Amino acid sequence: MAIPKVWNLSPRVRLGITLFVIAYLAVTHPWTLGEPSMARGHYQVALAFLMMAVFPRGTKLYVALGVTLGAILLCGIAINAMSLA
Repeated sequence: MAIPKVWNLSPRVRLGITLFVIAYLAVTHPWTLGEPSMARGHYQVALAFLMMAVFPRGTKLYVALGVTLGAILLCGIAINAMSLA
């Protein structure tokens, strides 16, 4: 089985991913964690799933993965900067 070169998710799968993220955040409730690094990790996981769910159909797989990883990196930098201030 070859890796697809285009990111194509049906609306049902996108909705499922979004519901999974909501459930994940509801179960882990990172806003109540005392350890900032653990909370940051939970938020970054949620962001990664949401990023992959919102890409339009026909986006190249490598572009989708690259943008998602870049967004996670920027999110981590922003959270660290906010915690230092």
